[in-house]
Amino acid sequence: MRKWAPILAFALLLALVPTVPTHAAITWNLSFTENFNGTKINETNWSVYGKNGPKGSHCWWDQNVTVSGGKATLKVAPSSLCDGYSAAGMCACPVATQLYGKFEVRMKATTGNSKITFLLWADVDWPPEIDFAEFPADGDGAARQHYTQTVHYSDSNKQIHDSHDADMTQWHTVGLEWSPGLITYTLDGVATDTVTSHVPSEKMWMALQTDGSTDSTTAYTYIDWVKVYTYGG
Repeated sequence: MRKWAPILAFALLLALVPTVPTHAAITWNLSFTENFNGTKINETNWSVYGKNGPKGSHCWWDQNVTVSGGKATLKVAPSSLCDGYSAAGMCACPVATQLYGKFEVRMKATTGNSKITFLLWADVDWPPEIDFAEFPADGDGAARQHYTQTVHYSDSNKQIHDSHDADMTQWHTVGLEWSPGLITYTLDGVATDTVTSHVPSEKMWMALQTDGSTDSTTAYTYIDWVKVYTYGG
């Protein structure tokens, strides 16, 4: 019996160690790819903001969204329009309005005192909202060396924040994996943060947006490609 005593003691110790919840491997099915070939945005896939001229609190203007050389460019620039600037934004609403999914955007940006936000927005009533790469218009955000990630929930706009440092003046792929009870933020395919509370469970659509202010200088956000996957369980 003595020779079994260490084994039995070790088994008892393992039984007393608390288990850590894990999520099973998720299957993602590629449903949409955009490589921005051609000379203009494919409006079958994208809804560009401000087609009838810049308006609204963000002063989005469709002329600030261009395509050439296999990439899309979103521009923020000084202007006599709105509050002294104009910005750019578009959503993949026609092809990427869905419950759960994986979203990847290959991007880089020039420095500038303007904001960049890649996000998921509620299809019906806001909130929820998931900002998976948001660059503030000042400090390291304006230098494109730091970005935040935020889940917005509840009518009082409660928020769960994460952030990450990376040199986004160089090409990188920012991403979001959204599944039941779990949000995983990624950079170049590697998980950086996770959220397991207040995870949205309703349809949302993906948007790529910029914003400026009265003193914004010219800045560009370049999009090489976008990929969207559906949740396969």
